[in-house]
Amino acid sequence: MRIDFDSTLKVAKDNRIDYWNELSRRYFPGMSVEAPRQVEASWTSCTIADIKVSIANSERSTVQRWHASSPVQATDRILVHLQNHGVSVTKQFGRSAAIYSGDMTFCYSDTPYELLISDRNEAIVIDCPRRRFAGVDVPFAQVRPRNLPAVGMVHDLVRSIFRQNWHDDLLEKEAEQCISDTIVALLKACVADTSQAPLPGSDDNERVLAFIDRYIDDSSLRTSLIADRLSVPARAVQKIFAQMGTTPTAYMLNRRLTLAATRLRASDFDGTLTDLAHELGFSDAAHFSRRFKARFDLSPSQYAARARRQQ
Repeated sequence: MRIDFDSTLKVAKDNRIDYWNELSRRYFPGMSVEAPRQVEASWTSCTIADIKVSIANSERSTVQRWHASSPVQATDRILVHLQNHGVSVTKQFGRSAAIYSGDMTFCYSDTPYELLISDRNEAIVIDCPRRRFAGVDVPFAQVRPRNLPAVGMVHDLVRSIFRQNWHDDLLEKEAEQCISDTIVALLKACVADTSQAPLPGSDDNERVLAFIDRYIDDSSLRTSLIADRLSVPARAVQKIFAQMGTTPTAYMLNRRLTLAATRLRASDFDGTLTDLAHELGFSDAAHFSRRFKARFDLSPSQYAARARRQQ
């Protein structure tokens, strides 16, 4: 078992986002990352028998998988995200799971999913065959809270693996299989343990995020409107996003820009920037273009042209 490390800091600043995408697709085919061109990110990983364990560090970004294509061949694997620092939101099967430091969520590798990643973010990623969960009802895109003992044990075990700095000749195959079996057994315990209630506010988190996604095209979407429609205090809405290290306004802007980037990257996009701006809740094309360039360092037209060249 060897521990590998890679980082965007090894390439020129203007090439970092392209390198991060290349690296992401190497580990996870069909994946794309939207982030500033000069993003600072790193990936530490190792393979333990039939599972892959990694620690990802990144600035604010959006990760999508299978949004522009379909799996060429089913991998039938499960991905586990365990938050170390920052916040991330997993979107899959029509659900949204916001996880904070110590929380865990699951997603399925062969179905489209999306991750919204906060600044100064660090997460453990465990990639394992679904057959290892035979007979287990895996709660995809749902939070397994940090107050479950098994969740904390997975966190501590994986962190300790990376502290060892093992190499190929330092771990017998039998020991490697034992570690793999222990990780999977703990993950199953995370799924099975229903002794602890979800942490306060988790239901409101999902409702608020789902509401924003549904009405993202409404330019009048504001904290007060969200609070009124969902019958929750405006302060509660603000607290949800404060825990994510952002604000409702900043989150909605980032969400709109991410959706715009996805549309511009699609090979069948033939609309105008004005139409796209209005569809995503921007007041006009000029406002949309300014915000888009500030986020991606390219105008919408330049971004679309670059995406065509890379297809």
